[in-house]
Amino acid sequence: MRAGVIISVIFLFVTSEIFSQTTISGVISGSDDKLISLYVVDDYLTREEILIDESFIGEDGSFSLKSGFDEVRYAVLRVGYYDAGIYLEPGKHYQLECYYEPVDDFLNPHLMETPLFYSIRNEVFEGLNSNIAKFNTMYDDFVLKNSVPLFRNRTSKLVQEFREQVEDAFEGYQSDYFREYVSYRLAGLEFQTNVRAPQKLAAEYLSGRPDYTHDEAMSFFNLFFDDYVVARSKAIDREDLQSTINYQVSYTALLDSLGKDTLLKNEAMRELVMLSTLRQLLGSNDYGYKQVLHIIRHVSSHSKFPEHRRIADNILRESSDLSEGALPPSITLNGEDILHPGSKSILLIFFQTWNGACQAENQLLEEMFPQFSDKLELVLISVDEKEELWQQWSEENADKPWQAFWFGRDYQFPAAYRAKAFPLYVLLNPDLTIKRWDIPRPSEGLPEILSMILK
Repeated sequence: MRAGVIISVIFLFVTSEIFSQTTISGVISGSDDKLISLYVVDDYLTREEILIDESFIGEDGSFSLKSGFDEVRYAVLRVGYYDAGIYLEPGKHYQLECYYEPVDDFLNPHLMETPLFYSIRNEVFEGLNSNIAKFNTMYDDFVLKNSVPLFRNRTSKLVQEFREQVEDAFEGYQSDYFREYVSYRLAGLEFQTNVRAPQKLAAEYLSGRPDYTHDEAMSFFNLFFDDYVVARSKAIDREDLQSTINYQVSYTALLDSLGKDTLLKNEAMRELVMLSTLRQLLGSNDYGYKQVLHIIRHVSSHSKFPEHRRIADNILRESSDLSEGALPPSITLNGEDILHPGSKSILLIFFQTWNGACQAENQLLEEMFPQFSDKLELVLISVDEKEELWQQWSEENADKPWQAFWFGRDYQFPAAYRAKAFPLYVLLNPDLTIKRWDIPRPSEGLPEILSMILK
């Protein structure tokens, strides 16, 4: 029995060493929302976010969040539409004071910046977040002051002098993550201003295994390899690339084609560049959509790199969530699903009660609906921030030929439907699979399209 206890203690000790718990507590001022959420970016190609923890906001504005990491992670704090990035170090506790400036009731928060502001009470003088903020201010001031000699004259000496200023300013601060953050940020500046040859930058920063979880390292990767394979590489033949993807549909052949470029000799780097390129090609008319997806699925199933399998999964999810035939994200209000399969198609409409365009389209929708009522149901969802606006509209439109709901400040499902500009129309088949996302509005030809689809 005693041996079992000792083994358990050792296991707990080792586990806590590997995944040190990071905690966040604090207060948020003036918020009407009841929930604050903590996300981390799962990968820096798709920027897919994973929910780590949530906390109810107390009547006094207090909250508490926790997470467990074995390395520094970039995270996102989100309250309603408002969010802020924060760097979390393993085993640390952060005490925050948060607030945001509410968006006017009659503006669309999806089409504007909605920052969540915070200060770290126990990281006033030194810490990763405060030092990154300090460096970013220095960087912005430097680029603004020297934009002409940097971008027009390509004066490399200026970048080196600035690098020395940064080293002096942060002398004594020991953080590998911060050192790499500065290094990659300046490498990005050298790349954009052409003060150093791309081959030299690649040899220094992109020759080994990618740094998947470092946000600035991956920012430099994305900057460097944006359109690299299809436009900038001199070693990769474009006709060969199209043949490999469109006709051979071969993962191995594509990897071999990319290997002709000396910058892509490292296997992990080459496969990651391939994934990044395939994601870009999903929107290209020169490459078959299904062929590109087939190769991405191969990476998802067979890659020897777990990070790449995860990234491929995120690309597939990103590309198929709202495609024809896919099951739509569920919509649950007050604990119940509002969408149910039946004998009729469903036109799902996200709208704002105060929005003039939404109201004009609703009037046209009401006028055209009788000709489709035997084959179509209408489900409207208000994304008004203020419940009072919704209630007033609901009472005034109680006799209309649709079901209408308020989203209840559940920001996840409008986001899942990519509902940002309103009104948004989504046509669902009777079995609830997606027929068409972002179908045109009544004023843009919806009746004619429905006539063809529902005939």
